[in-house]
Amino acid sequence: MLSIETIALDALRKFSSDDDQIKVSFQKIIKNCAYCRLLAMNILELGENTSLKLSKVSLIEIVGNVLSLLERKMPSYLYNVEWEVDFLIPDIEADEVQIQQIFMNLLKNALDAMPNGGTLSIHFQQDDSFVQVDISDTGTGIPPENLKRLFQLGFTTKPKGYGIGLYSVRNILERHKGTIEVFSTVNNGATFRFRLPIKQFQDGG
Repeated sequence: MLSIETIALDALRKFSSDDDQIKVSFQKIIKNCAYCRLLAMNILELGENTSLKLSKVSLIEIVGNVLSLLERKMPSYLYNVEWEVDFLIPDIEADEVQIQQIFMNLLKNALDAMPNGGTLSIHFQQDDSFVQVDISDTGTGIPPENLKRLFQLGFTTKPKGYGIGLYSVRNILERHKGTIEVFSTVNNGATFRFRLPIKQFQDGG
């Protein structure tokens, strides 16, 4: 069965270049469908462990795609995005959809922590056989009593939250032999740092 995104893309290709307004509308639909699909994947983390579909994945490219999906949540007059990237960082062996989930959850959380605007910082670096990613915000910060509970299923400080997002992030990272840690003080923002191995199976392993 074709996904809504595929149907919308096929329809978009059929319009002539004069239909700019319709094309913009379809592009918004496609982005919203992709955004909802990634969020829905979090629900699957409540069931059985999902197997990895490994391929070569560019983390930098994935971040760009996820930021594009989040454009409507981060108007440029309120939010500033800062990148610090070593473009020599290699692609990694990972499940692309699951890695998208990690970035979607962490970037969306960072924006939620800055409802009135702020700076979103993304830092990539290679650390031996791992790639390390820091996602930082200039938001409200996390109280010490909440830091240890962040990745527990059902724990949330959001009025309309379900406590699934960070639980999903931790599960995906563990599945990829990765790790995550959090640094934060109240009123001074937060940094989520996670590490992913470049190769899931080392040579000779």
